[in-house]
Amino acid sequence: MRQSFFTPLFLALSFAALACSGDDSSSTTANVGTGGVTAAATGDGATSAGDGDGSTANGDMSATAAETGAETSSCPNTPQPDGGGCTEDCECESESCFFIAAIGGICGECKGDDDCEGGGCSIPNPLAEPPTGAFCSDGSNGTGCETDAACADGLSCGTLLEAPGILTLATCGECLVDGDCDNGQLCSPTIDIGAFTGELLCVDPGTVPNGQACDHLGTGSDACESGICATIDVMSVIQIGVCGECDVDADCMDKNMMCADPDLDDMMTVIPPMCVPIR
Repeated sequence: MRQSFFTPLFLALSFAALACSGDDSSSTTANVGTGGVTAAATGDGATSAGDGDGSTANGDMSATAAETGAETSSCPNTPQPDGGGCTEDCECESESCFFIAAIGGICGECKGDDDCEGGGCSIPNPLAEPPTGAFCSDGSNGTGCETDAACADGLSCGTLLEAPGILTLATCGECLVDGDCDNGQLCSPTIDIGAFTGELLCVDPGTVPNGQACDHLGTGSDACESGICATIDVMSVIQIGVCGECDVDADCMDKNMMCADPDLDDMMTVIPPMCVPIR
């Protein structure tokens, strides 16, 4: 697979994945939650930050520093606007620093759904230039959530992207499973990786075009026009389903063709798997 998608987010995920594979005395685990983030470390001098509920562990780095004997940082005279980098709540104009393990904090409106009225908390987008902070939404399609309670009537909070123990992105959508859809429709994801959003929608079988997301763990192949739902393996951490011409070389009818793996280009646009000449 071409490695053109080395963005700060995915580099951070790879570092976090390596940390998670270490021994118990020095391992680090992190979870970017659906609207909140948790990070924990074990071993001497360990610190913890962020559970998305506005608790002392999330954003109150001074308490942790005091416990470990580390020096506390002083807050700036000019706090950062939303999207700015931070380590403490007081460094933000909003007084809310959303911490993402291995990447750092980003100022925004919220840390979790409890910080928002009438909707949920959409997590920061570290892929944007410049990064955008977490913000409160109205619970409509494609907006961030932690539970169904944050979504508008008739919508459910479903997971779009997940790196177990590292990152989870969830938004409000029409369905969670195929059984939530009527008339034989299937529950299929739409994912805009660059915008760090998307939603789960009910679609007719065989209607999702090549290059669009599909449920690689479920009935994604049935939803695809091609009948094939392949998988993009991002840094061996996140798996994303995508409709394409092929999944393995045998799917290419011409013996002089091979199946090129799906990929992401520099603009975070999906390149679907396709049959190409054997070189």
